[in-house]
Amino acid sequence: MALKFTQKIHIKAIFGNVGLFLFIPAFMAFITALIGLIFQEYFSILPLLIIGSINLIIAYLLYRFCFEPKKIHLWDAMISLALGWFFCPMFGALAYIFVSKSSMGVMPSDAAIALIKPINAIFEAFSGFTSSGLTMIDKVSILPHTIQWLRSFQQWIGGVGLIIFVISLIEPNIEEYQLYFTETKSKGFNKSLLKTTRSIIYMYLIFTIVGILLFIFAKMPVWQAINHAMSAIATGGFTITDDSFASYSFVIKLIGIFLVVLGAMSFSLHYKIFVQRKFLEFFKNIQNRVFYILLAGGAILIILINMNHISYINYVFEWVSSLGTCGFSAGRIFSLTTATKFLMIIAMIIGGSSGSTVGGLKIRRVIFLFQSIILRMKSLTIYQEKKVLKQKKVPKNEDPSGVYLPESQKSERLYEAGSLFFLWILTLFIGVFLLLLLEPQKKIIDIFFDVTSALGNVGLSTGVTIESLKSFSKIVFILLMWLGRLEIIPILVLLISFFYSSPKALIKKK
Repeated sequence: MALKFTQKIHIKAIFGNVGLFLFIPAFMAFITALIGLIFQEYFSILPLLIIGSINLIIAYLLYRFCFEPKKIHLWDAMISLALGWFFCPMFGALAYIFVSKSSMGVMPSDAAIALIKPINAIFEAFSGFTSSGLTMIDKVSILPHTIQWLRSFQQWIGGVGLIIFVISLIEPNIEEYQLYFTETKSKGFNKSLLKTTRSIIYMYLIFTIVGILLFIFAKMPVWQAINHAMSAIATGGFTITDDSFASYSFVIKLIGIFLVVLGAMSFSLHYKIFVQRKFLEFFKNIQNRVFYILLAGGAILIILINMNHISYINYVFEWVSSLGTCGFSAGRIFSLTTATKFLMIIAMIIGGSSGSTVGGLKIRRVIFLFQSIILRMKSLTIYQEKKVLKQKKVPKNEDPSGVYLPESQKSERLYEAGSLFFLWILTLFIGVFLLLLLEPQKKIIDIFFDVTSALGNVGLSTGVTIESLKSFSKIVFILLMWLGRLEIIPILVLLISFFYSSPKALIKKK
């Protein structure tokens, strides 16, 4: 059966959208140059200013000459999103490479040497922007402050979403709305899209500041508090310590758990609770209820699995980090039991709430999947059978076989959840298969764990994702992080457009 696509693509408008995205890494480079000035790392300033300027010029030219607000549809928006999330990390990788090279004459280190290699820098940048947290660096504590900041900054920006920052600075039109909907899968929680995005940014900033203050109050050094609060609220996982959160106190680990949970909750729910003061929404929201049931139930189960160990807070920390798709760790993941790793894999696949900073499938979709099972079972009952048989007219757009759903929106949600689940699991198994071929010396449970971590944008690792990996293995992990952050469909649309669109359909005539 041949696939036939008649969708027309506005290439010029797509490049205009990419230009819009590229303003972000440009300004990130300029802000990071200020960090270099503050910490007197003068070697980093010139490379950052040059990269930022080149980035800004390219972004401006694409935006100025290609941006066409009236020529946009959802298909174009998905391609724009896939390309935007590809090129932004590429510019971020350039910053890593040239700042690391410049540091060699002043403060050389093995960590900086690792980032000079393009494949490692690209891996780090994709992990940063996708808020994954996997890293090619062993000793992050000896990195220059500018690189430490840039890693945390990338996660902070990428965690909430690139388009959120773009729209919060401009008055959005239909094109930006399409991009917002494509990235967030949400119509927003305010009448104005501009107000929605700005509300998200304000809450995100306040949560980050609260996190910094809490960490400082718990006697974490200020620089570590800033970086870890940014990474925690973004559910990212990058740290500036060599052992993540393992050496921190019980109180600091609790604060880390609190911030990750805060980041894993839906921003629309935050808005209702903190802005509209609808406090009961915390209990009414079914997604939030399921999230906290999973948090509590999983924490109890992981403690029961590891009853012989004393430090239960570490296991709870790992569970919250897994479900909240944050790469913080309180110990050595590779030393955990196989059962514990498997439980964490399930958590990483599920993820936190939709509309938050988490990766994974998201709880909302898991709820829809369970609803589809219930509907299927109901369709087998005598009552439902009679209900279906009594219908005089069957809808043209039939729902899944044996299930009658009069509400088209509910049916659409079930289709969307089911299709994404299939694509997600298919991608997961392809990734595992490729890594088993490329890294046959690794244990299958460890490969399964790290591939799930990459696709779920988690960042926890059993030690598979290290600097000594084959280059092609690193590319597989990069693609998995990219696919996971965009939830596969936009990249699938990009590939379909590239391979299947006919030349006549590439550009829509005026």
